[in-house]
Parts: sequence; C-alpha cells; structure tokens
Amino acid sequence: MPTDHGIKTRTSILEHAFRLFATTSYEKVTFSSLEKASGISRGSITHFFKNKEAIFMGVIETFVLNRYTVCSIPAHYRVALVTFYNYFIEHCREEKQRLESMGISNINEAMFYVEVSAFINLPEFKKIANEWYQHELSVWKEIIDHAKTIGEVREDINSEAFSLLFENVYLGTSYAGITVSFGYDIDALQLAFDSLYSLIRK
Repeated sequence: MPTDHGIKTRTSILEHAFRLFATTSYEKVTFSSLEKASGISRGSITHFFKNKEAIFMGVIETFVLNRYTVCSIPAHYRVALVTFYNYFIEHCREEKQRLESMGISNINEAMFYVEVSAFINLPEFKKIANEWYQHELSVWKEIIDHAKTIGEVREDINSEAFSLLFENVYLGTSYAGITVSFGYDIDALQLAFDSLYSLIRK
C-alpha cells in the first residue's frame, strides 16, 4: 500500500507533468524537464512511472478522464436532476479555481493542449475518449430517467436527446473557454443548464 509520502510524491509528479504537457508539446517534455520543474529526482519519478508515456497516461487519467466527469458525482447528489447538475457546476468551479492555484490560468486551453497531444501520441486515446463520452451520456440519461420517475420532469421528454443537450452544452462551453483569457464562464454554464431544466421540469 502506498505511503502518504508516496501518494504526495506521485501527485506532485502528475501536477508538474500536467503543467508541462499543458504548455509545451509532448515531444519537448522530458524526464529532465520534469525533474527541473518538480524538484523530484529521476529515480523517484521512474519508481512511479517507467516512461514518459506512462506519465502522460497518468496525467490523462487524473486530470481529464477522472476529474471532469459526471460519473464521479456521489450517489447522494443523484437524487434529482437539479441537485445533480448543480453539484457538477460547483465541481467545475472548484476545479477551475484549483488549477488557477497551480498556475493554470485557462483550464480549457490547458485541457485542449493535453487532449490534442493524447490524440496524436496515444493510439488508443480515441477509443478511450469515445468510451468516456458514451459513459457520460449514459449517466445523464440515468439521472433524467430517474427525474421522470419521481415526477421532477415531464414524462414525455426524450431522455437521450436531453442527455446529449446537457453534455454537449458543457463540452461546447468548455471549448469556447479556450478563446478567452480565463477559461470558460461557469455562470454561463449555470444559466444554460437552468434554461434546459426549465424546459422539462414539471
């Protein structure tokens, strides 16, 4: 079992690696540059990650696949659609602030660089990304179907269509955030989700 020190070291490696991959090309990130940025020795780095691809995959799993996902929302926030999406929005707000504290001023630009590098350098990433997207949609549909069952939203709505709308509004808002200095507008995302909800609530 990893020690607290080991967990902290691994986390620090991934955070510094994320900053590097988010601000420079995949090819230019090296063990030397990661050593310099993190102050962690190459021996300690290779104890956790045997090569650069493993480090990059760790960054993808930690910062892309596992953080910005509705799949991670706890069960007690899944009792209603409005509770679910408001929790997700607050999670996005907190993650944006957390990355700002790490020196990442535009979360969406950083994610864009990392994801483009993944599509180029990890042959399996397209399949992984598609599976992530389909899983996101399935969670939205599950929540909307439950909202129908408890009488929160209208029974005649198309759950799959609104699953796509909620997820794609989030993804579109995130993509638009690349173009502005400080990333996406969480309040605008809140407004969009509230507007969708107003269309279907009873």
